[in-house]
Amino acid sequence: VNELKVKTELDLRAESETGERPIIDGINYINVSCPQYAYSGMGIFEFDGGEHSNANAVKNIISVFANEQNYPINFHCAIGRDRTGTIAFLLGALCGMSEEDLCREYDISFFAGLDGSNPYRMHTVAFLPLINKMKAYKDETKSLAYNAKQYLLDIGITQGQIDRIIDILVEEV
Repeated sequence: VNELKVKTELDLRAESETGERPIIDGINYINVSCPQYAYSGMGIFEFDGGEHSNANAVKNIISVFANEQNYPINFHCAIGRDRTGTIAFLLGALCGMSEEDLCREYDISFFAGLDGSNPYRMHTVAFLPLINKMKAYKDETKSLAYNAKQYLLDIGITQGQIDRIIDILVEEV
């Protein structure tokens, strides 16, 4: 907090996982239980329209990133791979990161070796299906960024919010 000047902690765990957490003055704490990947019945592509649907949770999470007052944001789940990786993927894809870079970023999350998961298995059974479903979301002839944008628009993120996220996260080089 002192060094990075974090203003917002975005906790992607379910409330049942959070337990007690330290309260730090000046930090905005937001808890939204996040779905992960593209699994049937529990993934980010589950649109049941309800207030507690997976797509609605993703909308609430992504909306945090559209508010410049929230930055810098520390977002996490229990290990920092599945739920955190799904949101990092959405943001990276929206901002035009290449598929290769998105995969590399996801694979880095295995360096900690916290849960003994097989990196190759997780990459092929969890992360690649997410990428492939997003690449084919609206128009498989278009870019990953295009399809990520269409997904976010479909779940209720506005074009203005998308523009703000890209303005905040993408730096001209």
